Amino acid sequence: MCDIEQPNMTKERLRSLPTDEKRVTLFDLMAKVGTLDSRVTSVEHHVSHLLQDRNDTNLRLKVLEYKSIDAEARSRRNNLIFRGIPEILIIENCEDIIKSFLRDELHIEPSVCIQIAHRIG
Repeated sequence: MCDIEQPNMTKERLRSLPTDEKRVTLFDLMAKVGTLDSRVTSVEHHVSHLLQDRNDTNLRLKVLEYKSIDAEARSRRNNLIFRGIPEILIIENCEDIIKSFLRDELHIEPSVCIQIAHRIG
């Protein structure tokens, strides 16, 4: 009879066993340790892969953040901001106001194409 399944195997209990049963018990314990060792190795390997995947994901996330910042900066490249133009009405045509400002205040004929005009703030 093997006492490997008993969680209370102590030195005293092992000493009290006959020699053949000690050998069987020790062999079973060694096999169980080997199984546990291979499971721990497998878990360590899995954790290592998960850590590598996390590092790769973090790197890709940083690259995407930089690309997003770059794209936003490039999209603002052709923007003009005019300050100090008073608000006339709650509902106003910002494009017409800018064209009037260019023509009346800066004496520039507004032949440029304004895709979007809006107030900030």
